[in-house]
Amino acid sequence: MPHETQRATGSESGTWGTAGKNRPAARSIEELRSQHAEMERFFDMALDMICVAGTDGYFKKLNAAWEKTLGFTKAELLARPVLEFVHPDDREASIAELQKVRHGVDVVFFENRLLHRDGSYRWLSWKAPAIPPGQDFLYATARDVTDAKRAEEELRGSQTRLKLALDAAEIGDWELNLETEQATRSPKHDQIFGYDGTQQEWTYATFLAHVHLEDRERVDGKFRECVASGGNSYFECRIIRSDGAVRHLWVRGSVYPDASGRPVRMLGMVRDITDRKRTETDLHDREARMRAVLENAVEGIITIDERGTIESANAAAEKTFGYALAELVGSNVSMLMPESYRAQHVGGLANYLRTGEAKVIGRRSEVTGLRKDGSCFPMDLSVGEVRIEGRRLFTGFVRDITERKHAEESLARLGAEAIQRAAQLESANNELEAFSYSVSHDLRAPLRHVQGYVELLKKAVGDQLPEKAVRYLAVIADAGRQMGQLIDDLLAFSRIGRTEMQRDTVNLDELVQGCLLSIESQIRDRNILWRIAPLPAVTGDRAMLRQVFANLIGNSVKYTGPRERAEIEIGLGPREAGSVTIFIRDNGVGFDMQFADKLFGVFQRLHTSSEFEGTGIGLANVRRIITRHGGRVWPQAEVGKGATFFFTLEEAGAAPHDAAGL
Repeated sequence: MPHETQRATGSESGTWGTAGKNRPAARSIEELRSQHAEMERFFDMALDMICVAGTDGYFKKLNAAWEKTLGFTKAELLARPVLEFVHPDDREASIAELQKVRHGVDVVFFENRLLHRDGSYRWLSWKAPAIPPGQDFLYATARDVTDAKRAEEELRGSQTRLKLALDAAEIGDWELNLETEQATRSPKHDQIFGYDGTQQEWTYATFLAHVHLEDRERVDGKFRECVASGGNSYFECRIIRSDGAVRHLWVRGSVYPDASGRPVRMLGMVRDITDRKRTETDLHDREARMRAVLENAVEGIITIDERGTIESANAAAEKTFGYALAELVGSNVSMLMPESYRAQHVGGLANYLRTGEAKVIGRRSEVTGLRKDGSCFPMDLSVGEVRIEGRRLFTGFVRDITERKHAEESLARLGAEAIQRAAQLESANNELEAFSYSVSHDLRAPLRHVQGYVELLKKAVGDQLPEKAVRYLAVIADAGRQMGQLIDDLLAFSRIGRTEMQRDTVNLDELVQGCLLSIESQIRDRNILWRIAPLPAVTGDRAMLRQVFANLIGNSVKYTGPRERAEIEIGLGPREAGSVTIFIRDNGVGFDMQFADKLFGVFQRLHTSSEFEGTGIGLANVRRIITRHGGRVWPQAEVGKGATFFFTLEEAGAAPHDAAGL
């Protein structure tokens, strides 16, 4: 409260009596004044804010620190109630603290905000002893803690941001007391170890128990080494989570000493890196597989940089060019090409880097390579570009094609010879067909004469001839008929090779029914069970295909003759790309498969004419027709158990195939 010096009143001599008697008192007053002035100087020199406040709510006395802290003069501060300077949000709490002091309770470290002249507020931390009974004022000290509060707020913000960053990065943090080995952790730390919430107790031993047995000794060694050195430790290890899962962990720890330098605590972080380790393992495995592929590749693989310097090469490249890997890496790729091509290569690479115009890159081409021994060889070259971390690399795939070139040359020679032989064969076939046609045609006239005169002879003297002569005439007539059939078959065989195919869509169901109608009179007295499946439409010459079915069905009818009940099946086999397989099966006499190759030859028969009639040309015609249609024909049979003939034809709608001339 304000302090004023009380002055003496009374007469001039004062109440103290004579002047002599007042001298000691005067000296005491001067001393008191001097002491008071000294106290005022110390009061104003104090760094903390010191005040005397009355219970009426006004400041009574303030030191200089108040003016410096709040910007108001002492007179301005003394003239207004204290609560006017207190922040509105803090007034209720400030009144409550004042009540504590009035009721005999010391106030320590109470904080509130007081107004500054510039309109801002400063945080003050107060200390005030309890007011003794009967006293109507209090003493208090305050300290400006605004900067500390800001720093504390910033620290809290930093800690919040750090926590958010750690959570976002899936990092758990921990602090270990090195004396008790007790640890405090963040919730994320315990989650990493497989727990739903923070565990009540966690020690270094708890952590070590979670470490995989194979890593435990190494991890404990890292921890002890870090504590002993007082530094930092980084390591990775495997842990067994609470649910039994094995996870990979990244751990960091830093040791902090006390004032004497003794290590007392360790701060650190943990992070689950299982996914990263799996990725690294996958990448390592892929790299190993890729390395194995490169090293075992038949093609030589060489990678160069933008200057043409070789950075890598595989074993095939070493073998192709005759250099060791150490000789290739670091050298310019132009060493692997003849001198005459090097300037062209350098210019082409520079032009591509400048303009992007490629002549070799991204294409496959044939070039000439140069071996270490100086020999040149032809090779296939394919070059691709890849960018890695801003660098442009070029990988070339090379293959020595010397043998292929030799084979192509040999093939070209063989092709020329084959063309020449084909021409000769075609000429010979044409001559043979012409000869067959001429012979067959020229045989008809004398054959007709023989048959005609036999008939005339039988009419003229038939009744007068002996029985043996009549039998001779019958043999001659029968032989003539067989020879006529043979000539007809030869002419048909000859025509198949010369007739142009009329390709059309052929309905096989209709074709088969037509063939059956044509032989209806021949099989009227036969007991035949027919099994005919629906057949697809095919592409081919209708007349030729009718001859195929007529020949094969006729054979089945003929060779099932000895059977009391014949069974003939016409069906569809498996489909292939663009083609169908047809089969005609019977339960006839069959044949021995070791003679199957003879079936399709002209005049080749497996049965005598006395057993079964025939000229031996029908199956030759079948094979020739099917071959011209781009198909194939083959048999399956067993003696006494029947035979099956298979043949393939082009399904309607597929790409056309004409093997004419075969």
